[in-house]
Amino acid sequence: MAEFEIKTDLKTIQEQSVAANFDEALAAVRELVAPYKAMVVTPDTLKNAEKDRAALRRMRDRFEETRKAVKKACMEPYTRFETQIKEITGEIDGAVENIDDQVKAFEEQARNEKMTRLRAYFDAVNAKSAEGFAEFDKIAAKHPDWKNKGCSEEKAQNDIQLELANVEMGLQALRSPAYGPHVDAMMERFAQSYNLADAINTYNQIKRREEWRVDAEQRASRQAVRPQQTEQNAPTYETTREAEERPAEAAQSAPETIPAQEPELKRIEFWVEITREQGRLLGAFLRSNGIRYGSVKK
Repeated sequence: MAEFEIKTDLKTIQEQSVAANFDEALAAVRELVAPYKAMVVTPDTLKNAEKDRAALRRMRDRFEETRKAVKKACMEPYTRFETQIKEITGEIDGAVENIDDQVKAFEEQARNEKMTRLRAYFDAVNAKSAEGFAEFDKIAAKHPDWKNKGCSEEKAQNDIQLELANVEMGLQALRSPAYGPHVDAMMERFAQSYNLADAINTYNQIKRREEWRVDAEQRASRQAVRPQQTEQNAPTYETTREAEERPAEAAQSAPETIPAQEPELKRIEFWVEITREQGRLLGAFLRSNGIRYGSVKK
């Protein structure tokens, strides 16, 4: 292919200028507008001021028309040059787009095949570790980098192992009998993001609502057995404790929405006997659930 070459000397174009009597025109305009720059408009001179303003604007328009005419004349060579260049680059762009579409199709196919292999790997490991509870699509959504060329399948498989270990440990924790009938709600929350802290927070919210109901029922029970007035304007017999609780009785009709609170933190010291690989998985589980941990000094 022949090398594209500009035969016109661009330096000659750069050195060209539009000759005009700029200095003479500038001096004349400055002398003409000087009185108007200092002019004070009064109600008596308002009409004349409006005429002067119109005349000055017409003068400015004549200079602007000249400027636009010169610009158009100077731009004509560039406009023709730009049109010819775009015709050439358009031909190149057409070839690039043809190749680009096909390359992207192969890249998309490679990504899909990679994700298919990762799904198969996930299914094989999931059947052994997390009892089928974990879902590939939910975990893959947390790792968009899997689709990138720079992310190896080995790295993605390690991510899958860590995610499934996190799910398995979470399921074991949720099997605690302490959660009683609330385990289903906790499991439902855990299934959304596989975050044990979120599931435990759900349990804490349920318990707070239950405590609120019990407290409301107790207040209602005390209210029912309270001595009633026997005569109009007779005082009601109530204890100081009951009088203090009276404002809370109005809350019986309040909605059961309880503001989310941070769960109470407890420190538990224990030791485990595990392999190096199990230690790596345990550490990943604790970190992914925001649980602080450290070694127990002997």
